[in-house]
Amino acid sequence: EDLYFFEKAAQTLILAKSTGDALAVLDDDVARNTAEGWLAYRGMAQRHFDYLKSTLDQEDAGWRG
Repeated sequence: EDLYFFEKAAQTLILAKSTGDALAVLDDDVARNTAEGWLAYRGMAQRHFDYLKSTLDQEDAGWRG
């Protein structure tokens, strides 16, 4: 999950810098509030993946090999 969002941030930064224009950077308070707003979602990808695995287990645990 962390690597996914790191990659998306890197792609966004590279795309933004490729324009050659000056970047508009948020002030620290806005950035901090935005980051804090995402904390509630931390670990959600792992919970979703666990749900998918449990669904597969119910259908056919043979996928675990």
